[in-house]
Amino acid sequence: MSNSPEASDPRPPISTNYKPVVSAKLNALFSDTDGPPNPQLSHLNDRQLLESNLISLNELFRGAKAGRDESADYIFRLAMRTTLSLYDLIDNPLPSLLQTAHCAPIWPSLYSPKTNFLEPYNKALRRLEVGKNTQLNINPKSRWSWRGEARQWAAKIHLFVSNAKTEVKAFETDSQCQAVPQTDDLVKAALELPPLTKDTAKEWMKKVGWPYILKQSDNQPEKHPQLRKLGIHRQGHTETSKPGSKTSESNIRDGIKKLVAQALCEMASQP
Repeated sequence: MSNSPEASDPRPPISTNYKPVVSAKLNALFSDTDGPPNPQLSHLNDRQLLESNLISLNELFRGAKAGRDESADYIFRLAMRTTLSLYDLIDNPLPSLLQTAHCAPIWPSLYSPKTNFLEPYNKALRRLEVGKNTQLNINPKSRWSWRGEARQWAAKIHLFVSNAKTEVKAFETDSQCQAVPQTDDLVKAALELPPLTKDTAKEWMKKVGWPYILKQSDNQPEKHPQLRKLGIHRQGHTETSKPGSKTSESNIRDGIKKLVAQALCEMASQP
């Protein structure tokens, strides 16, 4: 038996049955960025154009998930075209695009094993200062990551607050003449929180983080399988406490709270 990489490669063979569609019309559409506006779409505003594109993209995605090669191919082409369009806009960025870049912890980009291919694009990205004002700690020298139970709960808290604010803002945009529906106390507290920084992380934990954990664990985080692991190290913090006693369980609860609060602070940006 051959010892060549080809013979020992455990990956399944890639199907070569699909042949990408080569179309002069598609090529023209992909390159038509500086021509006059399309008269068939001139009556649509920017939001309507986006909605139409999202509907089409969702249909292509469903097709790709169902196994249609052509749908997957077109999603790849659209992703490339959209990413390259962003790079074109970076040459002379709108203030709104810079604001988006500064607040975003990640940015759509290109990848190639041949890093030299990407150098022109990377120079453009550096000018954007991506994540300059983001709420998340994206310092490359930081040891913070998404791994670990406490950090995952901190991420859930951040996601809950972000979703609450986004959903209310979205309702106000789409239903300008209607009052915002009544929300529960936890959502109300989330809406009132300032941006997350290391200075505001304690407020986040007190007003939303810990109440969120209590809600997710039926007010017994010390009995939650994953959360309990976070606080078990404090089980014997009080010398007179016995395993399973109220004091011991309270210590576990306190340990959970402290580790998640620490993780929330670590994931926050500098003030």
